[in-house]
Amino acid sequence: DISRKNVTGAQEGITQRLGLDGYALAKVDPVPTTDDATHVVGIPLLVEPGNRVYVRSINYNGTTSVNDDVFRRETRQLEGGFLSNVLLDRSKQLIQRLPFVDKVDSSTTPVAGTTDLVDVDFKIKEGLPGQFNGGVTWSETYGLGLQASIVHTNFMGTGDRVAFNADGNRYSKDYSFSLTDPYATVNGVSRTV
Repeated sequence: DISRKNVTGAQEGITQRLGLDGYALAKVDPVPTTDDATHVVGIPLLVEPGNRVYVRSINYNGTTSVNDDVFRRETRQLEGGFLSNVLLDRSKQLIQRLPFVDKVDSSTTPVAGTTDLVDVDFKIKEGLPGQFNGGVTWSETYGLGLQASIVHTNFMGTGDRVAFNADGNRYSKDYSFSLTDPYATVNGVSRTV
């Protein structure tokens, strides 16, 4: 039993597998054949991998307050390497996970005059990089208390997280400040001070 869903799934699977090896523009088309004697329809798939495609440059558009290297360290697709659909999708997911990014779209544009080069463009919509919280408390023991906190997840465009918290009442005052670098090492180990 062959359904349209199975054929489409096979097409997508082959296209995705070829995309792993840089054949990002591969075409996979079903070519139905019939056997009138047995009344059986066969659906072989015609695979045209095309040329292996390489990435000339990667561009990040739509953002002004984030340094370029913040996005580059999340990008798994590399310039100069062959275009991998899997690495491109993973890069898009990692950029989308940044707390100051609302939405990410990606597209590839063939380089004029070539058959094997593309430019990758990420269109990024920035979200709010920080938040402010405040509160008032009351208890018979401590009296009136005030709380405030500020968190900024893209401090000066670096992708570093800065947080300040203040909590006080008539008996105690507590202040804390922290700075988190999500990529303190090239291996992605974070450090909080």
